[in-house]
Amino acid sequence: LSKQRVLNDREQEVEKGWRMVRKFNCQGCHIVEGSGGNILSLYEDKSVGPPNITGEGKKVQGDWLFNFVRHPTVIRPWINIRMPTFGFEHEQSTTIVKFFQGLDKVEDNYVADDVQLYSPERINAGKKIFETLQCIKCHRFAKGMEIDESVGVSTLAPNLMIAKHRLRHEWIAEWLKNPEDLMPGTRMPQFWPEGVSPAPEILDGNAENQMSAVRDYVMNFEGEEAPAQAQV
Repeated sequence: LSKQRVLNDREQEVEKGWRMVRKFNCQGCHIVEGSGGNILSLYEDKSVGPPNITGEGKKVQGDWLFNFVRHPTVIRPWINIRMPTFGFEHEQSTTIVKFFQGLDKVEDNYVADDVQLYSPERINAGKKIFETLQCIKCHRFAKGMEIDESVGVSTLAPNLMIAKHRLRHEWIAEWLKNPEDLMPGTRMPQFWPEGVSPAPEILDGNAENQMSAVRDYVMNFEGEEAPAQAQV
């Protein structure tokens, strides 16, 4: 009898994805599942190099990732190296999406419209916290808004105008709890250490509610429209 283990559907999708990752040398630039990112050795400041994409399946929406790997766009303008356009076919792009979702054991059942159900009061509270924490110093969040470069290029962060098209809303709240846990070495501060609120006057100082409110604000921000999304 053969002792070779039979892979289930998810495991087969992950294995197929690993073959693509190796073929296109994705780990030459990116850390995937804790390994790779060889190019980062050339950077004194690792934060200005290609991002760590471990956990990408939990982080981004499948449709967004599908379109991004086919037609990469600038998310971190301070990085002086750009994601190549590999000319992936539909099937290859789908393989990449299913690879990351398989690694993180998530289903592609995200419904962006769900985030519209949050109350205006919660969104307004999130806006107040966003402003209190001065998030705009690092994150671009409106058309034509200039980034405050006085804080240093290495502290800059992704454009949040596309967050509602790019990120999973449940990931944002988890990220705010402890960014270092999800992405070791990140420049993102932990604003709620040990669940202590930085703004006790908002939402009764409840850290969980505040983080959810920031998520609601980010996911309901009306900014520049993203390109039409293809179905995976």
